[in-house]
Amino acid sequence: MSALTQTQIEMLKERMLTRRGELVTEIKDKLAESREHSSLTTLEQRLEGGDSALADLIASTDMAMVRRDVEEMREIDAAIGRIESRAYGDCAECGEPIAFARLEAEPTATRCVRDQERWEREHGKGPGHSL
Repeated sequence: MSALTQTQIEMLKERMLTRRGELVTEIKDKLAESREHSSLTTLEQRLEGGDSALADLIASTDMAMVRRDVEEMREIDAAIGRIESRAYGDCAECGEPIAFARLEAEPTATRCVRDQERWEREHGKGPGHSL
């Protein structure tokens, strides 16, 4: 396992569990809001004969946000799994410890800064990336 202390690990785990709870609430709220928009928009369309472009836009935006939140939950679950398997805090690429400061900023990080920067350069996510 990494060079992290048990106190550091517990603090990071607690932050992740708190964030996970927030995500569950956000997802539930977004899904309920999406259903509400869908129902209201369908009713309005029937009454006014409007088109469904706005409803589709709202639904796809809501679903994109839900997918993003679900992905963050998966990352949190994976990080908690690494804590339980005693692999948390070790870089998936080089095996060296990930700095505590990095994990404080991104508790789900799987790579040390050096390997993350290299990964981003190789996968087009680093500085200077453009569409």
